[in-house]
Amino acid sequence: MTVSILINNYNYGHFLDECLLSIQNQTVKPDEVILYDDGSTDNSLEVVSKYNFVKVIANKNFGEKPSFNQGNAINQAFKESTGQIIILLDSDDFFDPKKVESVKYHFENNKSLVFLQDSYFEYYSKDNFSKKSNTKIDFNYLKLYQRENWTAYFNPTSMMSFSRDYLEKQLPITVDDFWRVWPDVRLSRIAPYFGDICMLDEAYTYYRRHLSSDSATMNASHQKALENQIAHHEYINKKLISLGFEKINFTKSIPFKRYKLRLKYPEKVIRYILLPSKIIHFIKNIFT
Repeated sequence: MTVSILINNYNYGHFLDECLLSIQNQTVKPDEVILYDDGSTDNSLEVVSKYNFVKVIANKNFGEKPSFNQGNAINQAFKESTGQIIILLDSDDFFDPKKVESVKYHFENNKSLVFLQDSYFEYYSKDNFSKKSNTKIDFNYLKLYQRENWTAYFNPTSMMSFSRDYLEKQLPITVDDFWRVWPDVRLSRIAPYFGDICMLDEAYTYYRRHLSSDSATMNASHQKALENQIAHHEYINKKLISLGFEKINFTKSIPFKRYKLRLKYPEKVIRYILLPSKIIHFIKNIFT
């Protein structure tokens, strides 16, 4: 199966060398790499010009909302791509050398696979990073959304890979009222309804943590983070209704309760408050 890596970039020229070198050093090379630049005013285009394996789409800034800018970048890069497997990558992140090899292996060995997510290293610097693993959850078909205590962990964009057939059903991402809902949410949460999901414990992505990222700005306070979570679930429920499925009762989910409690209590207190809910959720998972 052929592999396309789609990179979205805006003024991250200082990160691009590390990003592109990580693709150049893959044990299994992708068939194409497409970088969409959203009107960068730094040296991004100069940096990427050193890498002859990258196809560049340069455009003026798409709009005011970063989430829709990223959505448009994915739309435009996908239209130019040909790969049967699509790997997404934010230009401030980078890959382990075995990322493409692993992703390709799993898609080639499961023709029903529509979405794969690897674990990641939360990366602050070369001397400061730590592994974050996926939670082991049964993602088969409706089981994910039928449970009230929904506590699935989806990772950000750079950990996500999709089948082309699935993305053709979900793209383009269009401008709507849900500006808080980023493309990674839109594309991942509905995926269990269209095929198999694979959650890897192995970490093949370095997810860079820095204060200049748009997602960090949007989640700058507990109140903003809670508002984003509500918007995410309202969007998901709208999609579920359009597909003929029941809505998620997200107000009873542990993640939602945690966001609400963060407005009142420190994290240590929240752990004790939520402990009974976690025990009940664990028991329910065993018997469902």
